[in-house]
Order: sequence, then C-alpha cells, then structure tokens
Amino acid sequence: MFGNNNSTPRCPSCGAIMEPMVDLQFGVTTVVEYECPLCGHIVPAKFVKEAGTLERLVKAYHILGLEPGVDFETVTSVYKNLVKKFHPDLYPPEKRDVAEERMKKINEAYEMIKRVYSEIASKPKKKKRVADKKIFFSCVNLGIKPTYYADELNVEEIESAYRKKVKEHHPDAGGYAETFIRIKESYDYLKSVLQE
Repeated sequence: MFGNNNSTPRCPSCGAIMEPMVDLQFGVTTVVEYECPLCGHIVPAKFVKEAGTLERLVKAYHILGLEPGVDFETVTSVYKNLVKKFHPDLYPPEKRDVAEERMKKINEAYEMIKRVYSEIASKPKKKKRVADKKIFFSCVNLGIKPTYYADELNVEEIESAYRKKVKEHHPDAGGYAETFIRIKESYDYLKSVLQE
C-alpha cells in the first residue's frame, strides 16, 4: 500500500497518493510532512522516512479498532474504553497474562498515535503558498522585482515604487490616464494582499 521508502507514501485513511509539504529555509528545501489531497490527513515526514512507520501507524489504529485519520478525541475515548475493558486487574489470575499482553498492545498503539498527533499539533499551521499571477503583474506594473507570492512582498519597496510611478505617469504630469489607472490598481491590489 505504501510502496518503498523512495516513493511518495499513500494516505493511511483513503489510500490516495500524499503530497509533500515543503519548508524552504536557507535555500534548502525540506519535506516536513505529507498531506492527502483528498481527505486532508497529515503525516509528519519523519514517520514516512523511518522504515515501516506508516504501516505501523495504520496497524496502531486497527489495534484500537479505528480507521486511520479519526480525530484525537475519538482515539482517546476509544483508548479509555479499551483500558476499562481489558485492564488485567479485572481478569482472574489464569487469564491475567493474556489481558496484560492485550493491554501492552493497546498502550503501544495509543502512544504511537498520540506521538503523531502531538508532532502535528506542535507545528504552527502555515498558510499554503499560492502562486498569484495578479501579484506578479502588479509588481511588473510598479517596476519592482516580480514575484508570485505575497510573503515575498516588501511594503516599503511597493510604496516607494508607487510614488515614483505616480510622479512619472500622473495625467497632470503628461502621463496617460490608462497607465496611471493600471498603476493605481496594481498598488491597491498589492496593499490589499499585504493586509490579508
């Protein structure tokens, strides 16, 4: 189901091919987690890199009697019910060994799922970077370095370029009204993007 370690993993919930979510720091691209495009299930990359970890995670869900990807509150609730049901102290001495082994598996499964959820919860949610052609062309209209991404915009650079373009292309200074309107619209759009 998951392929070898060199392939992109499949979602433990629905089986779809998961998409890598990358982090770009200091010019190095690193896969930090995988997200399913269909159901949104997220798995930290370190669980995919460790041989067989994703398969063990799916098995952990099945040990608790759950389908992979359910919310953590459900996992905790089911875990507590299983502890009440299979606690070794509730069994006669001759069946206690079997109950202890069952409890050991339940505890290990719960701890693994808990570790995955705590790993996901500890990471701050980042907005997905969305390429925006309008940002690119607005930058070109203002004469600043073109980019497709809002997080690469610089407020001071935009305002400085806008003031310069207004002086050059204002209709009162001999510029064309259409050009001036395009510059004003580009400036307004970039400002609105930065305010989001």
